[in-house]
Amino acid sequence: LVAATRSLLLAAIAPSPDRLEEAGAVINHALLERARQCVQDNLQNPVLDVNFILRGLGVSRSRLYRLFEASGGIMHYIQKRRLLAAHKVLADPLSRRRIFEVAEDFCFNDAAEFSRAFRREFAYSPSDVRARRQRPSTDRMQGNPYAKDLTDLLKRMQS
Repeated sequence: LVAATRSLLLAAIAPSPDRLEEAGAVINHALLERARQCVQDNLQNPVLDVNFILRGLGVSRSRLYRLFEASGGIMHYIQKRRLLAAHKVLADPLSRRRIFEVAEDFCFNDAAEFSRAFRREFAYSPSDVRARRQRPSTDRMQGNPYAKDLTDLLKRMQS
């Protein structure tokens, strides 16, 4: 925000093509980050759509579409973020939630639609994620500080 304000002021006080371009780039970056945060904060909100984000950001529809052009569009971005969040829940060994419950939490109308979108995004099904997840290792629960292999080390670093 500070950089965007600085660039905007410089472009207004002493306009030049370079300053105008810099101000536009910084402002677009700040807007994109605000939009991404809005999406992230509302992944489980069923009314999250283009109009919801437009109201939150106060920008035009065409500007919002241009901001997310590189991501394949705003709706594609929202769906991808929802699928990533659902993947995280499904991969959690402590989670007991059923696949259709996770799908509903992330605003998919039915489990079949969720499974199709999930498979398109990750090239495997939600049930495959469930089958691959592992229970917490007993040595971690007992406080063993040594990793048994690289995979275990990476998991420990992640948690």
